Amino acid sequence: MNTTARFAVIAGVALILSALIYTPLFTPGPFRLSDYFRLELVVYMALGWIFLAVTFAATEDG
Repeated sequence: MNTTARFAVIAGVALILSALIYTPLFTPGPFRLSDYFRLELVVYMALGWIFLAVTFAATEDG
């Protein structure tokens, strides 16, 4: 795995973790599971998974 692929994996994992950590810490009021389904969190999670999927697909081909 080259440096670019490592960076993409770290970026994807960081996006996913930041979305999971951001939600309970910075959501005002009592935490509800439905808070994880807000649009910006779904987008962050999707971007993270896309980074990971594209990176691993590229490293498997090459």
